[in-house]
Amino acid sequence: MASLLLSDTFLPRIGGRENYYHHLFSNLPQEKTIVLTPDYQGNWSLHDANYPLPVYRVEKLSQLWHRWGRPGRWRWFKTLLPLIRQYQIDLVHCGLVLPDGLTGWWLKQTLGLPYIVYTHGKEILENQADAEKAQLMSIVLLAASRVVSNSYYTSDLVAQLGVPAARRVVIHPGIVPAQWQTAPNPMRTEQLREQHRISHCPVLLSVGRLIERKGHDMVIKALPDILQRHPETVYVIVGEGPACDLLVSLAENLGVSQAVRFVGEVKNEDLSAYYALADIFVMVSRQPLGSHEVEGFGIVYLEANACGLAVVAGRSGGVPDAVVDGETGLLVDPFSFQGVAEAIGRLLNDSALRQTLGQQGKNRAIADFDWVQASQRLQTEIEQVRAETAKPHLIPQVWRTLPRLLQKSAFDLS
Repeated sequence: MASLLLSDTFLPRIGGRENYYHHLFSNLPQEKTIVLTPDYQGNWSLHDANYPLPVYRVEKLSQLWHRWGRPGRWRWFKTLLPLIRQYQIDLVHCGLVLPDGLTGWWLKQTLGLPYIVYTHGKEILENQADAEKAQLMSIVLLAASRVVSNSYYTSDLVAQLGVPAARRVVIHPGIVPAQWQTAPNPMRTEQLREQHRISHCPVLLSVGRLIERKGHDMVIKALPDILQRHPETVYVIVGEGPACDLLVSLAENLGVSQAVRFVGEVKNEDLSAYYALADIFVMVSRQPLGSHEVEGFGIVYLEANACGLAVVAGRSGGVPDAVVDGETGLLVDPFSFQGVAEAIGRLLNDSALRQTLGQQGKNRAIADFDWVQASQRLQTEIEQVRAETAKPHLIPQVWRTLPRLLQKSAFDLS
């Protein structure tokens, strides 16, 4: 048998969720997974031709069918049924609770297929803020065979919506250990030092999109105090994003521009070299006030740890799952630049502590967060769901399907 992964977005789009599904499903030891997505970003045709899993791309029907009444349901059903029959699909994976989970719920009501929903944190908060979406989300989550979350923080959000513990599963994002265990070319590291005018001095490093949630501004605000005690310190920022101009202006206004290097996006093969030239990794993610933006986990912390770096991180969202305070890094109040400065200063002053946290972080990242292990945990859940689900027969399927296709509304929101 096989599984169908419905994902609102997918590779070659670059992002945390896309990376999560790629590694999780391409490493499943016993499962054949078919991917269905409306995402046409990038050179998708070349990507799909070389991808290990079958990928089917379908315009926006997968996102809008439930709003088009009977015609929408009929068109979507005619799209899905041949695929389900061709691959003998008996389980559906829903990359987002909305809109993907709506299809999972509907296939359960019509064809009796069980489904698993994946949650990441931000989308739960966003959907709760809208009455209709909140009700649809509740319908989807409560009928799912499993709800997989990327962290215990996200799983707690799901628990608050009434999903029982027996159907909640935490599967953390992971890393490919070999990618980070191979030392970068030292010549390349030295080239980067020269390119960005970085002498052999204390180097702080952030890797991530330049958005408010990532907390680059708090590190820049902490720099005056850090530079007072460690005047040679350089802060290297890898990444691009809409907050770039604001961060440049902030550094200028605080008089620390000479200590900040905005290097933009970098090639994947250069990431390990940037980690190698750093002494401390810092990203104080936070949930901005009045916002649903939250760090559901933070895989970049594992990458930094895997390269032997101690980290300074914001105590927010699912970050405590990625960073163990006092063991692999230091967690701080992400709204206090004084706290950020104190934690960074502590590590700069204590090389033994810095090395200990980095080594412990490396051991933990490699031992506990291998993607292969994550996929094996998912495979176990898949097998349990199949064991719990009665195999549907043709006549009950037809009996379920026709009324659902003909009724006025796909979902009972009364």
